[in-house]
This record gives sequence, C-alpha cells and structure tokens, in this order.
Amino acid sequence: MNLEVIGEEALMDSGLEVLDFNHPLHIGVKAFYRNNNLTTVRFNHPKITMDMNSFGSNQQLDNVEFNDLELIKPEAFMDSSLNGMSISETNPYYKMIDNGVSKQVNDLNYLVLAPSSPTNLTLFHHIGSYAYAGKTIDSLHIPSNIKTVEPYAFSSSTITNLIVDAEIIKSNAFNDAKLGEILEISSKIIEKESFRYTSGFKILKLNEGVEHIK
Repeated sequence: MNLEVIGEEALMDSGLEVLDFNHPLHIGVKAFYRNNNLTTVRFNHPKITMDMNSFGSNQQLDNVEFNDLELIKPEAFMDSSLNGMSISETNPYYKMIDNGVSKQVNDLNYLVLAPSSPTNLTLFHHIGSYAYAGKTIDSLHIPSNIKTVEPYAFSSSTITNLIVDAEIIKSNAFNDAKLGEILEISSKIIEKESFRYTSGFKILKLNEGVEHIK
C-alpha cells in the first residue's frame, strides 16, 4: 500500500535537499516547512495535493517541477524562493508565463504563483490569491491591465515601493503586508479591508481613477 498522507509538520526543519513525489498523496500543513537545504521538489503524479505552507519558508527552493499536477496551491509555497518553476507542456490546467505559474480562464491569464524574481505583469489579467504571499519585493508596479488583485494575493509580503493601478483591489489583497512609506493607488475600486493589518506606509496617494473605497 502506498503512503496516502504526509501529516502536519511531519518533516519540518529537516535536512532534506531533494523531494520526488511519484504517486497520489496529500501533503499536510507545514509538512516540509522551513527546510533550509531544500532546493528541488518534483511532482511526478497529477493527483498530489497540498495544504497551507506545505513547502513554506524554504529559502533555497528554486527548482519546483509541477509537471502535470492538476491543482497548484500557491499558499503551500508562502515565503519560498521559487525562481526555477516549470510545468509540463502537456499540462491542460497550467502553463508558465514569464517564469510565473498561470492558468487561463475565458481567455484571461491568471497569475497563480509568482517567482521571487520580477515578472512582467503586463502579460496577465488577474493576480490570484497568494500569488505573491510572503515575497520580499523591492519595487512593484501593478499596471492597469490587471483587472483584479485577488484576496491574499500579497499576504505577508514585504514591498518597499508599491504603485497599484489595477482595476479592483479585493478584500484582504494586502493582508498583513509590510510596505514602504508611500503607497500610490489609482484603482477604480478598493474593497473593504484590502489593506487589513498592513503596516509601514505613512502617505497614501489616491490618484485620478479612484471611484469607490468600500
């Protein structure tokens, strides 16, 4: 009988360097959290599932091979490096766009999981939940072609310079984020609690284009 579940915090803070998953499996909360030597994870079966922070806070985790995985949960990789992600060309659900994991819905590109290195946001239409969660970013401009910044998209992130021109900022989009002193927004709609528990910014510039702050 194959292993079916790797439990919560099962191999947290271990010395693992490479992980290969070759059969259906569920990976629990923080199962491989804070493995400082972990560099490579390969998902070699489409029906592997994961949970919040299953691979969180792995600062050396640059090579993640999602291959034909059916469900990629960005919240499983909060605060991990992720500069070398890849997806099989035969995967019907996801594809890589400018080093970011994306999916297409009604001909619109959703950024599902962003790398730590800069990615070209003009190639996307939505920034998905947890796409940038836990990331540290020096400077970020979210352009006007982005229709929505989804809930928790930038949860617990650190952004030194931030300009948001996206059409809609959803509730909790920047939950618990740490921002630089100046926050500049021209979004049409800023939903309730978009910046809940956000810290750092002292000056808010609401530019032309803002119509509703709920």
